[in-house]
Formats: sequence, structure tokens, C-alpha cells
Amino acid sequence: PPTSPAYDRAQLGRRAAMIRRRDNILEEDMPPRRRFVLTAPPPGPGKDTQTIARAADRAEDVGYVRALHASERRMMTSIEEVNLRVSYQAQVRRQESANFYTLDAQTDRKDIRLEIDVVRGKRTAYETELQEVHQAYLSSEARNRALLARLETLETHMSRMEWQRQSAEDLAVTQMMRIYALEARARIDTVRTPTVVVSCTFHF
Repeated sequence: PPTSPAYDRAQLGRRAAMIRRRDNILEEDMPPRRRFVLTAPPPGPGKDTQTIARAADRAEDVGYVRALHASERRMMTSIEEVNLRVSYQAQVRRQESANFYTLDAQTDRKDIRLEIDVVRGKRTAYETELQEVHQAYLSSEARNRALLARLETLETHMSRMEWQRQSAEDLAVTQMMRIYALEARARIDTVRTPTVVVSCTFHF
């Protein structure tokens, strides 16, 4: 086949031989005059020697032309085979290049898809973390609002207790003043009571 190493060596060797010989014809394709003479029928009586020589020359020319045509056919066949081999090798190289680029593109697409998957995974993780942080923020805000409401309640309660304390102090002061007044009146009444008794005694 055209792709085997033996085929390559054989064709290259033939081409080298053809280049070295160039327009020379292979020796086996050029029958010598002696061979023609041996194969030619013996001259009969009355034949001219010059006529025989011309016939031999014509036969030799015909053999030379046939050998030349055969050599040209072999050369054209060799060139066609070389062209076929070159075309086949070029097609193989193009196919290999296409396969390489296809494989490289597939590898690049696979790497890109993997990178996209990694980025999507990170994005999902970031979104989940953001949702958790947002939820924690909302929970913290709710706790802060609850604490503020309780603080306001405590402040209101403390203000009420302070008012009650102040009212109690005022009431205590008022009561103390009333007690002092009652005690003073009692002391006055105590001082006045014996005189009344004595005077009553005198009346009896």
C-alpha cells in the first residue's frame, strides 16, 4: 500500500534511479543490434546488404521508441504514485491536524465547562452565605428592636416608680407634718385638761 515503508523505499529508489539516468533508457529495454540480427530471419538470396542494414536500423529505432514510451509510462506511473502518496499524506496530516484541533477545542471546552461549574459553585456558596448573613442581620435587628422596646418599657416603669417614690415621699412629708401638728395639738390639749378638771372640782 502507499503508506507502507517498503513502498516508500521502493518508490524513492526508483525515482533516484530515474533521476540519475534522466533521459537514458534502461539497458534491458534497448535491444542491441546483435540481438536484432540474431532474431531477424537470415537474408535470402538476392537481398541487398544495405536494405538489410536499413531494416535493422528501423527495427532498432522502433525498439528505442518503444523503450522510450515504456520508460515514459513508468515515469508517469511513478509520478502519479508519488502524487497519490503526497496527496494521501497531506490528507492524513490535515485529518491529524483537524483531529488535534478538535481534541484541543474539546479539551478547552471541557476545561471551560469545569471552570464555569467551579464559578457557579462558588457563586452558589456566596449567595447562600449572603442569605445567611442577611438572615442573621434580620434576626439581630429584631432582637435589637425587642431590646429597645424592653428598654423603653423599663424606662417607663422606672419613671413611674420614681413618680411613685416622689409621691410617697411627698405623702410621707405631709403625714409627718400632720403628725407633728397632731402631736402639738395633743400637747396643748394635755396642758389644758388639768385646769378644767380642777375647776370642775371646785364646782362640786
